[in-house]
Amino acid sequence: MSAQEANGVCINMNQYEDLNSKLEEIEKIKCQGAISRPKGFWSVDGDKNTAYILRLEKQRQHSKLITELKDNEGKVSRDTGEILDIIFNFYSNLYSCVKTNNDNKNKMLNFLSSTIDISDYETCESDITFDEIYRSVNGMKKGKTPGPDGLNCECYCKFINEFKDIFFSHFQLH
Repeated sequence: MSAQEANGVCINMNQYEDLNSKLEEIEKIKCQGAISRPKGFWSVDGDKNTAYILRLEKQRQHSKLITELKDNEGKVSRDTGEILDIIFNFYSNLYSCVKTNNDNKNKMLNFLSSTIDISDYETCESDITFDEIYRSVNGMKKGKTPGPDGLNCECYCKFINEFKDIFFSHFQLH
């Protein structure tokens, strides 16, 4: 900045400070995720972010990144869009409805040695109850980072009654 001022460029300090504070906010938001993951003494409240923690987070993200993937024909793709398409097509085909051969299905079922009793069958086939949802939500591990919806387990536990209708509409399979 001093070089620009020396060359006669007028710098608006208010705008500079405003942009600097916005950048600090963005950095703070990005670093909050990095703070929550590393385990150990450096993640104690009030501790400053360090290059070590951020490097660990970057390594963790890089190790989980899918950089290439083969499609059904054996073609290797390295493009992110193509990788997403391959994954989408795989799971679309995996869970699609296909016609089955009833004779083969019955032969396979004859090999089963254990089955569930009628009361377990009726429990599985009945509608999901609020008690089941309540126990499931309250049985989730606490203190974890939020999911893709941005809400953590503690939020669902606290507002279970407010989420009740949403859960029921989501889990209605009939």
